[in-house]
Amino acid sequence: RTKQRPVYTVHTTYRPTPLRHFLSFRGHTLPLMDDAGFHLEAFQRARELQSEKVKVPPRKRRVSVTFESRPFGMTPAKDEGGGTLGYVVDKVNHNDPSKPAARLGVKP
Repeated sequence: RTKQRPVYTVHTTYRPTPLRHFLSFRGHTLPLMDDAGFHLEAFQRARELQSEKVKVPPRKRRVSVTFESRPFGMTPAKDEGGGTLGYVVDKVNHNDPSKPAARLGVKP
């Protein structure tokens, strides 16, 4: 809606703000196109990255630990049937020895 005011448009033969296309793939940002045109080398680099093997993160170890009481703020993980699997530890604060997991030597 213009609120009954005149609208003026400006026409140019160039783009005042350059249009740029980037591809973000596996942690790499590749410039595919900008005001200079299409960058074939960036496209080829993306194809190379696609053919490279993806590094698989190491598997987590399952360790049995017995706590005297349930650690504050932790709830046990549930399996698909609703049963308890146990506690899943993703991160342990080893800088604070008062934490029960750090005292017991639990490592993620």
